[in-house]
Order: sequence, then C-alpha cells, then structure tokens
Amino acid sequence: MLAACSGPVDTPQNVLLISIDTFRADRLGKLDAQGRSLTPNLDAFAQDALVFDSAWSHANETLYSHASLFTGDLASAQGDLDYATYGLRPDADTLAAVLSRAGYRTEAVVAGGHLAPDFGLTPGFQVYASGQDFGSFQQTVPLAVERLGQMALDDKPWLLFVHGYDTHAPYVKWGPLFSPDTPEYDGVLRDRATIPWTCEQIRGDRFYPDFNPEQVTTGNRTVLDPGQFDALDAWADEHEGVALTDDDVAFVRGLYDASVRYADFQVGRMLAELDASGMREETLVVLVSDHGEDLLEHGSVNHRRSLHDENLHVALMLSGPGVEPGVVDTPVGLIDVFPTVNELLGLRERDLPGVSLLSPDPNRAIVSEAVLGSVSVRTSDGRLSLPRQDVGERYAPLTAPARAFITDAEGADEKWASELREPLYARLVEEL
Repeated sequence: MLAACSGPVDTPQNVLLISIDTFRADRLGKLDAQGRSLTPNLDAFAQDALVFDSAWSHANETLYSHASLFTGDLASAQGDLDYATYGLRPDADTLAAVLSRAGYRTEAVVAGGHLAPDFGLTPGFQVYASGQDFGSFQQTVPLAVERLGQMALDDKPWLLFVHGYDTHAPYVKWGPLFSPDTPEYDGVLRDRATIPWTCEQIRGDRFYPDFNPEQVTTGNRTVLDPGQFDALDAWADEHEGVALTDDDVAFVRGLYDASVRYADFQVGRMLAELDASGMREETLVVLVSDHGEDLLEHGSVNHRRSLHDENLHVALMLSGPGVEPGVVDTPVGLIDVFPTVNELLGLRERDLPGVSLLSPDPNRAIVSEAVLGSVSVRTSDGRLSLPRQDVGERYAPLTAPARAFITDAEGADEKWASELREPLYARLVEEL
C-alpha cells in the first residue's frame, strides 16, 4: 500500500516528464559550424538542473525503454521482448499508477508510433492521448499545453508525460524552417531523405536503394521486422549497392542535427508554457531521451541494431523543488527516475530495482537489453557487450558482479571478440 511519509523540505506538487525520442546525449550543447549550440533551450534548462552525464537507457528501442521508465524495471520483467505481444500488464504498478493512487491526475500526450495505446503502455494513466504516428512535438506540445491549462484549474496535483519523435528518422518532419547543416548537398540521399526506411537501406559504407525492409502487422500493431537486418546483410552479399561518400555521411548527420534543433525549439515552448502557467516553482521537471542513434559510427543509421554507446547514452536532467543543480558523472539508468520521483514527492512505495538519482551508487552495473537478443552491461569502468549468439536463452540481469567483466569502453567489443571472450563468458555463465 502507498502511504505518505516525511519527504524533502521542498516537495514538488506536480511532475512534468518530457521524453525526446532518439535524442543522443552527445548532442546536448553541441556546437554547429557557426559556433552556435544545437540546444539553446535545453542548455538554459541544464543551468538550473541536476544533469547526469552518464545516463543510460535499458533498451535501444522506444517501446522497451519507456516500459523501463514507467515501471522502474527492465522491460523483460514484464514479458518477452516481442513486438507482436509485448505490453505492460493491466495491473502493472507503474509510476502513473502509483501517483494515481496518491490522488494525482495522470495524463500522457504521445506521438503515436510504438507508444500508441495498442502497444500497451497505458496502465496508470487516466488520460492517454496519442497523436499522429511517429509525429512531432509540433502536435503534442499544443495538446499538452491545453491539458496543462485544464490541470491548472484543478486542486489536484498532476503527472503529465509529453513525448515527440522529432529526432527519430527520417529527421525531416518539419522541413525548411530547420534545414540540414549541409544545404548545398546534392547527393544520392537528398531526394530520399523524407522516406522513413532510407536509413534501413544503409549498411556499412554502402546504400542499397533496392532493398525493401519488411514490416510485420499483428492486430493493430505494425512494426519493422526485426529480421530485416539479417535480410539486409544477405542482400548486401549479392548486390553491389551505392558507395557512400563523406558528403553523404555528413548529410545524414546534418539532418539529424537539424532535427535536434527543432526538438529543442519545441521543448523550449513547453517549458515556457509551464513558466507562464505559474506552476513552475511547484513542479518537478524530468527531461529524458529514451535511446540514441547510430549515425554510421558502427555501420548503420539506426538504433535497433546494436547496444553501442551511441544507442544507449541518453539525456537525463531534473529540475524543481528539492533538486540541487549540479552535474553527476556516476552511471545511472532510466529505471532510477521512478524511485527518485517517489522520494521527491515524499511517497513510501515498494522497493524498486532502481535507486534514487539524488544518491546514485557508483558500484552499480546498468543492464541494457535488445529485441535482437544482445545484452550490454555498463559500469563506471566501461561497457561489456554480449552478442546475441552468446547470450542465448540463459540471460539474466546482472548487478554488482558484472563489474568483474567490464573492459574499457572504447575496446570492449573488439576485446570481447578476441582473447578476453572465452574467460569473460565463462565467468558470466557462473553468475547466471
């Protein structure tokens, strides 16, 4: 049972949780060619926030990452990572459910896609509004602002979750207002930039325009077939493809950076509306990204294919009553948001796998998992990735003992594939 307890002296009344889908942590404060930050609004927010420089997602895909965020546990604790069947149990004790029992209004405004109601992340939300599939904050922010206005008229405290896919491929949802950093580009990818699956046709240093990624439809769910990566590998063995130039790569990254600018602009609008509402001083604002994006650092333009740092290193910032601004470099995970909100709201709740972000544990291991079967374990010493063929069906989440398996972050994959692979794997099996 939930019960109130003596919380911090400064206790927030409300919670605004903002998720920027597919936003890489290294884009926060990144300067463009003119020396301007891509994220001026997020930079301003960070000045008065508790910023986590080593925050990690527990999955490299939207559905499973948000499942972890909402439940405070790994997504696999709720079921197999299968897009056809996955969903939170109706009685899942989510953050929204906990706050709803405590008398909060709990609402979500999401941009469809893999957060659409059909994907089963609604438990605990009294209102769950879903917009255009893989849509922008351009749609969700105005609706969230409207809901904010309604909640301001109510005596109840509230939780509002706001989400947008602005930095998700194809990165060009809102066109010329936020043009790419390479406007002079006239290469093979230019006319295909608005096609959602163009990124799924890139492998290594080549583009395969005739490869058609397949989708899977089950009930009301339509997703990209997880097996399409193997299909692309097989296709590439038999087709030459188009060699990508440095300009092509710069164009892809420029498109992504333009989408970062636009997401920053829209999140800035949301934060400005919160200020204008008069509720800012009594609201805990939690700003996260659910996962990152591989921008050809590891041979693909995608986040599903691997658990490299580019796909798991996420933004995480807190601001509000009871939060002392600063920067934390201890590794933390998105499952830590749930117990942190509980603590700041002065709520007593069941034990959760995560820990409060106000007192992170430097000895923890952060586990991440993928629908393709691979697993990543991150500590302050680095990251160890376990390929899917070596994980098999015996995978179980690891905690402190995983520290013994970690090599340095830069060479983890290469070392795993060579002399360290067998002894590390042998020790891992002992822990399962």
